[in-house]
Amino acid sequence: KRLRQAAYLLKNTAIPVSDVAMKVGYSNISYFHRLFYKRYGVTQKNTEMANKDTFLDKQGSYFGE
Repeated sequence: KRLRQAAYLLKNTAIPVSDVAMKVGYSNISYFHRLFYKRYGVTQKNTEMANKDTFLDKQGSYFGE
C-alpha cells in the first residue's frame, strides 16, 4: 500500500523522491529505492521522467492505482 501511494505521488506531483519516501513512511531511502525497483522494475527517477501510465507492477496493475 505504501509503494502504491508513493507511485501515485510520483506520478501526480512534483514532490522529490526522497520526500515521497518519507511521506509514505520509509525513513531509509535506499531501502525505498530497492523496494520500488523490485515492485515496478523502474527507478523512481525514470518514473518521474517517463509516461507513467505505461508502467505495471509485477501483479499487472498500473502503478499509482
